[in-house]
Amino acid sequence: MAASQAFEEELSHFRNQAEGTTQIFGAFIGINNSISLWPEIRDAIQPAALFWNTIIAALQTSVFIGLARMFDHGSEHNIYRLIALAQGNPVKGEACPLSVSALRLRKRGNSPSDPEWLDNFIAGISDPSADDFRSLRKSVDERRRVYERKYRPIRHRHYAHSETIDKAELSKLFAQTNIGEIESLLDFVCALHEALIESFNNGSPLRLNVDDDGRNQRMRGLYARIQGDAQKTLDAIAAGTAHANREFCTPKR
Repeated sequence: MAASQAFEEELSHFRNQAEGTTQIFGAFIGINNSISLWPEIRDAIQPAALFWNTIIAALQTSVFIGLARMFDHGSEHNIYRLIALAQGNPVKGEACPLSVSALRLRKRGNSPSDPEWLDNFIAGISDPSADDFRSLRKSVDERRRVYERKYRPIRHRHYAHSETIDKAELSKLFAQTNIGEIESLLDFVCALHEALIESFNNGSPLRLNVDDDGRNQRMRGLYARIQGDAQKTLDAIAAGTAHANREFCTPKR
């Protein structure tokens, strides 16, 4: 059970990072889109421009840190550690927490014997294969190469170590980034979490739940929700500002 507990704890860390980074990026996009698209919102927040620029910068920084925590080998709770714990290592005596035998033990709980329904529940479930884990690692490697090429340099040179980097070079680095690309990275990590938690809880095959465009429904729902919340918040600020201005401009009788 120690292997299952270690994996479950690591999976919880990973979920927090995947969903947290999705929320932060959604807030960043939601605020920027609202400011860009709606002049009344832009006018309403202009008196507090320094505050809003600080918020936007903090969100942007947090996105790069979140990606690094998942994709950097040097991170304590990185995606490769998660896969390693999921697979286990029999040579080192580390059991695979996604195996049928480990699932049976978890479903048995504190009972001295299997409950009557357990055999039917387990029937048809098989251990994940070495090919399953190779496929997951290949998918992780593909995303990590994207991160290393475009996002890791910004995280390391601009955010993490405060290197002296001129504005032209920094602008060039940011010009290589892409909103859709970050969304795809977040689709992947959320889909990976889903695949692992479903395998851990129910013995489901290790398959990424994405559509033909690589989108994960849970990620997209969370992403859209936080963007909507950002827009509603800014709409309310704009409406309140307009009301306050009308009140201020109304002559007393």
